[in-house]
Amino acid sequence: MLLWVLDPATRDATILKQALTGDVTDLRAATGGLLPGAVAAAGRAPGVPRQGPASGGWGQTSAPSSASSASGAGRTWRPWRARTTTYDRSLESAVKSETSGNFCFGLLTVLRCADSPARYFARVLHKAMKGLGTSDSALIRVVVSRAEIDMQFIKAEYHRMYKRSLADAIHAETSGHYRTFLLSLVGRDRTC
Repeated sequence: MLLWVLDPATRDATILKQALTGDVTDLRAATGGLLPGAVAAAGRAPGVPRQGPASGGWGQTSAPSSASSASGAGRTWRPWRARTTTYDRSLESAVKSETSGNFCFGLLTVLRCADSPARYFARVLHKAMKGLGTSDSALIRVVVSRAEIDMQFIKAEYHRMYKRSLADAIHAETSGHYRTFLLSLVGRDRTC
């Protein structure tokens, strides 16, 4: 809950410190929370030229184009797409075969988030709520960090992938004020 009141840079620093200190290093928290933000920010950094749809550098996610924002939350940059058609295998399969362990996990996280941030975060949310119990830290981290950035794209991708709205999944997995808090950040579904 305290992560909600911090500015994004301080929140990321707090998550990274908690993930990398202590008895057990939590690399999933570090890569799941910080690497996707860094990948998304890299295309919007000052002084870095932005590519538009006319140049072929951006691809649209499955979210409706009317919901796209000026920040580019619904767009993804795919510089490796040309390389995957040249060679026999995808970059993801090359990373899996050539690396291992935490380095492999980190590279795959960066690739998946760069390919489609909405799909990546929909999978993280689904994993957090799948099975017995809920991974509250992953659920809070994604909902709080993405609420004002691209939650509408994540909700659309979650519904497309799992045939269930994100709000319904959160409603089924949580209770009380915790449920109310998360649902207020996620927002109402407009399917009704």
